[in-house]
Amino acid sequence: MSHITVRARCVVHPDALAPFKALVHQLSALVRAHDHGTLRYDWYFNEDETVCVLIEAYESSEATLAHLGVVAPHLGALFALCDVDFEVYGTPSPDLLAASASLPKRLFAPFELLRG
Repeated sequence: MSHITVRARCVVHPDALAPFKALVHQLSALVRAHDHGTLRYDWYFNEDETVCVLIEAYESSEATLAHLGVVAPHLGALFALCDVDFEVYGTPSPDLLAASASLPKRLFAPFELLRG
């Protein structure tokens, strides 16, 4: 089983801060209620709230796929409010790569880990 970590950097569109925050609250509530293999789902704003970074961590590719099933219906709304780029750390399964093929992302393979 390979943990998957994701960093999503969201540059919030001008005048979209309030709806962006509302959507983040909605997504976080969905994750709390429905995700079971999610280890982290933490949002951080920069000082002027123009950039928000989401740090996500999952027990496995399967847990990440389950999470995508929960949030996928809301990704269009997210992309309408901000420009997002994703970095994926770990070794995603072929199924996870296929399911996330349309998402803008860069992949980073494990090299040296404290706990492998």
